[in-house]
Amino acid sequence: MYHKLNLPALDLPDVWYTDKVDAQIRSMFPKDFFPNDTHILAQLIDTRLNGHIHTDKREFAINYVLNKGGLDAHTSVYSGDKVLESTYTQQEKEWYLLNTFKNHAVHDITDTRVAISISFYEFGDKQWDFINEKL
Repeated sequence: MYHKLNLPALDLPDVWYTDKVDAQIRSMFPKDFFPNDTHILAQLIDTRLNGHIHTDKREFAINYVLNKGGLDAHTSVYSGDKVLESTYTQQEKEWYLLNTFKNHAVHDITDTRVAISISFYEFGDKQWDFINEKL
């Protein structure tokens, strides 16, 4: 399961993996939106991970792609028995929510894919209320 979110594009400095950018991202969401164990991280995916179907330990991720990793790079979501269910292409400067407990993989990476990824290990009504407003 994935959803494109109607959130504004970020105006990032050349060095964007800083506490200031973390604070900027957090300010886009309601004050009590982030559980204590939420992490905002730089995500780098290279060609070695092409097609690697997996699940994450985090329940959901909100991803913001800075470099999608190739012209045809896309994400596929799979059933529990790894049958393709759907595919989406996240463009640069777009926000997407992805259920990372579901099997998923990035395909057609030809360059390093760079994203800001917000990790949620719990996702409740407070988060869903805001997300549903941004669909």
